[in-house]
Amino acid sequence: MKKKKWLIYVAAIVVIVIVGCILQVIWSKKTKKNDEQERILHVVVLDSGDYYHIDDGIDAGLKMAFDTLEKRFGVHVDLSVVDDEGDYVKGIALAKSLAADPDVDMVMSFQNFDSIGPEMPFFEEAKKPFIVTMGCYDEVGESGYEYFIADFMSGKTIGREIGKNLQKNGAKNVALCHSDTIFEQDEIRGLQSQISQDDNIRVVHTQTGPFQVSELSELLLKCTQYKVDTVVANFYNQEDCAWLLSKLSESGQNLVLVGDYAIDSPEILRDYGNTLEGVSIIPNYPYTKSEVLDNFIEEYESETGLEFSPVALQYYDLMTMMGAYWEVTGGRTDQVMKLVKKEDGYQSIGGNIRFDENGCLSVEDAPVYICRNGHFVPAEE
Repeated sequence: MKKKKWLIYVAAIVVIVIVGCILQVIWSKKTKKNDEQERILHVVVLDSGDYYHIDDGIDAGLKMAFDTLEKRFGVHVDLSVVDDEGDYVKGIALAKSLAADPDVDMVMSFQNFDSIGPEMPFFEEAKKPFIVTMGCYDEVGESGYEYFIADFMSGKTIGREIGKNLQKNGAKNVALCHSDTIFEQDEIRGLQSQISQDDNIRVVHTQTGPFQVSELSELLLKCTQYKVDTVVANFYNQEDCAWLLSKLSESGQNLVLVGDYAIDSPEILRDYGNTLEGVSIIPNYPYTKSEVLDNFIEEYESETGLEFSPVALQYYDLMTMMGAYWEVTGGRTDQVMKLVKKEDGYQSIGGNIRFDENGCLSVEDAPVYICRNGHFVPAEE
């Protein structure tokens, strides 16, 4: 009898163990299925004095991208914003902390140019994408970081594209006005490298500013003295750039005017649009007009109640690309970066976008935009 009870007891234990194993397998599969069904991408914006809200199109474009990723891939994007409040030391500390945080998948920086270089090694070590969208010094993008993404054209690239456009339009004597800051210096270097071997065009005058009316007359005198036909204005502050171009437009000297990409913003065009007629720019995020883009703009304005801004397209394209690559690679950041840098690029709403081996936005021929009736439109329209 005791032996029989012992056998029943052993059999019961075996059954319990088997059932437990089965339940464990079922639960593991269920958990895995739930994880696959609800993929969460954790993105942090590293802001610096509320630059994230400098244009409503940034947030609106990202939120539209989140909706697209949710509908198309079942990916939910969890976005949070931290702000270093313009404090360089605090920004470095935040970047180091975010790079080390296992719950953060990628970081998008809106910081001052000076912060990007010192912070990049943290993300390189963590193998975590560090995305810069508002600009940085060219030397950072030329350093060969594997996890660096620059979603804008470099200063030298913009300068070269401006030079190409000047050559195409037959410019002869060019004056360069700038803010003597590093990015703007890179633009000048790019422009000069493009036209240096062309005997038909030359830079006859270069200066910092002008920034006020009292300095304007000297520039106009130089333009007359050197028979300047084209003025290129690149300033760190978009207001300074728009002010100078508007004054030159009103000067009556019939100058061809080229501005900084940053003047293509709703605020600048609201205040200066009527005096920027005919001014051309090379956008720092190149995009191509198409029926697809027209449909996006219509949807954007309908859903957000906002006037379309190019930055909305930039951040929408960026986030849908990163979200799609994150999903298809299962979040493996080394594979994400390989896809970012693939030769055939990514087909976005704004056209095909490509990043070079350093993660920098790459273009062969950037579009030229001209201000007409208070809005920047493709030059060919």
